[in-house]
Amino acid sequence: MKKLLLIFSLLIVSNIYAITFTSGGINYIGTDTAPYTASVGQNYSYIGVAVIPPSVVHEGVSYSVTSIGDNAFYNCTGLTSISIPNSVTSIADYCFYNCPGLTSVSIPNSVTSIGSQAFYFCSGLSSLNIPNSVTSIGSSAFYYCTGLTAISIGESVTSIGNYAFGNCSSLAAITVSNSVPISIGFTVFSNLTYSNISLTVPTGTSTVYNTALVWQNFNPITESNLLSVNTLGESFLASIYPNPVQDILTIQSNKEVQFVELFNLQGQKVKTFNQKQLAISDLASGVYIIKITTLDNIEIIKRFIKK
Repeated sequence: MKKLLLIFSLLIVSNIYAITFTSGGINYIGTDTAPYTASVGQNYSYIGVAVIPPSVVHEGVSYSVTSIGDNAFYNCTGLTSISIPNSVTSIADYCFYNCPGLTSVSIPNSVTSIGSQAFYFCSGLSSLNIPNSVTSIGSSAFYYCTGLTAISIGESVTSIGNYAFGNCSSLAAITVSNSVPISIGFTVFSNLTYSNISLTVPTGTSTVYNTALVWQNFNPITESNLLSVNTLGESFLASIYPNPVQDILTIQSNKEVQFVELFNLQGQKVKTFNQKQLAISDLASGVYIIKITTLDNIEIIKRFIKK
């Protein structure tokens, strides 16, 4: 009797993600019971731009896309761009393993975890913004991303796995928003010359970073008071895209915008706008701070990477 119950239980568990289907040329694995959710399944030899919608419909059922699954675009050397919706909360293991043609990725501020070897050998990536929603970065997540020059790590990250940024040989600048240095081992940035990489930290934290294991080796270590500023109005919701960006940065918000200011990490104002589409092609590559002010003088501060 116990054996039969065990078999029955295993059958139930095995059917949790039993629905496989294709929508818009992309494979998905969905739940067969409500609430209906789906993860991006394996897509072998995918070529070009992959646009993942927040929901997909199969046989009359709408599935919320909540994750990019294991091996989703494994070894898709022809993948050039990926659009990830705000419904996604996790980027699983090996999902973009060996996608050297992937030149940019915008991780939405809904993702909480990035899996092991998720972007292993994505050598075409030049910049990376880890949003504040992310709490963990898996081992070897960005290993051998040899084109990466700038990385911005959000304030919620508490765990970075071994070799996460190992052999990122072009890395020149790292920005972190944590007021307390993340405890990491030397293998996180293995085979890099620390003295050639600048580290920008929140105001008042350079002393602790200068004494923290691994972090103390970066040079120079500078402070930015803009990194420690958060939203001043909870009713003001805004997002910016794409991030990283090359030419046009777009603001989407639930309030009318009065003006927009852009700052470099030294706190110097570099541009001012009074619109939601910002032409920034003339800015040098790097990490910048954007301050958005509404008509009722509510402010919000975000970061973006200029490619």
